[in-house]
Amino acid sequence: AGDEEWIDGNLGSWMHTFFGIDEAYVVDGQDLPIYSFAEKELKPPLFFESRRDLFRPYLQRLRSSLAAGETPPEERREQSIGITDYTYVGGRPAVISLKPILSESGRLAPPLEAIRVHVAVQYLEGAIVDRVGRAHVLEGLKYVRAGEGAPGAASVSLTSDAGDVVIEFQWVPFKPGQRLLTSLSPVLVLVGSALLAGTLTISSASYRRKLDRIRNDEQVRYLASHDSLTGLYNRSAYERAADELIE
Repeated sequence: AGDEEWIDGNLGSWMHTFFGIDEAYVVDGQDLPIYSFAEKELKPPLFFESRRDLFRPYLQRLRSSLAAGETPPEERREQSIGITDYTYVGGRPAVISLKPILSESGRLAPPLEAIRVHVAVQYLEGAIVDRVGRAHVLEGLKYVRAGEGAPGAASVSLTSDAGDVVIEFQWVPFKPGQRLLTSLSPVLVLVGSALLAGTLTISSASYRRKLDRIRNDEQVRYLASHDSLTGLYNRSAYERAADELIE
């Protein structure tokens, strides 16, 4: 009968507390609002007017399906058909749900023009996105506006049934190799420094030995061609020079 207290306790503020639904509305058979919940509080029913243009095509589609006698697929185990879609509500990304309000037993079958519809809105931001990110280990999961995605980020797009609404989310891709490298960087720096110091030490010692060999070779060549006392060329050097001149 439109008992607002009952509706609020079963379809409004209770669904906000238990399921995290951000907005909930109940409209009558002529799609006129009889209950509104938004912004974490009960609103006057006419608050729904700010959402009417958005939900009108969904309400029309749902009532057409009800009039056609459509039923939900058996595997979904639902009592009645419904509509769920992605869209923007007040410029915010959201998932919406519309379901006819029927008796729990199904034995009461109100006429089509008397069936009331429950409309729910869940914004895809804030706590629910954080919860999904933690559940699926998606670091930094967030909604991004078109063209504002960060380069190199992983992303996924949610598209409405009509294909005219796209909601994009992005997150930091999981790169275990890069994370391992980052965690090992201090150790690698220490090892690299030790290797560099060792290489420099070995190179320095090798260079000194090379210089010593060069000096020794020069000394040997000098002694082989000079008199150790006077420093003049010795006989051997003289004979080599004479032979070169003769030739």
